Amino acid sequence: MRNLRGKAILILLLIGMTSFQQEKVKILIIGDSISIGYTPFVIANLEDVAYVSHNPGNAQHTGTGLEHIEAWIGDNDWDIIQFNWGLWDLCYRHPDSKEQGNRDKINGAITFDVESYGRNLDSIVKLIRARSNAELIFVTTTYVPDEEAGSFRMMSLNTTRLPKR
Repeated sequence: MRNLRGKAILILLLIGMTSFQQEKVKILIIGDSISIGYTPFVIANLEDVAYVSHNPGNAQHTGTGLEHIEAWIGDNDWDIIQFNWGLWDLCYRHPDSKEQGNRDKINGAITFDVESYGRNLDSIVKLIRARSNAELIFVTTTYVPDEEAGSFRMMSLNTTRLPKR
């Protein structure tokens, strides 16, 4: 009986101790190579308070997001989902271009125009909300220099206004 009482006290102490330990916040970052580049810094800076993960590979454009968003979220109970698309969506590509990713803003076709990009983002948000109660953070697209081979600078400026509608 004495041994049983000791085990019960030990179990209660362990339960009490674990209830005071705060669980780390679970963050999913979804995005292209820009986010792949900064994710290690986010992981390092938040390692004591958050578990941070990035979608496998490069999320490219919103078309890729529509195809894979449910798999990227999976069955995880994310607290925060941070996502970004834009540069790939508004990039002009031509199959004969020698630039990385076949970028060619003179002869190429745009991946998604601004309105299609906006509709795709709306659809992605609906898919996320149907699968997760996470807080959503949309990161606006990055600056496009004038000499970028596949995009016009003004296109990226237009995309920053879309999520605010």
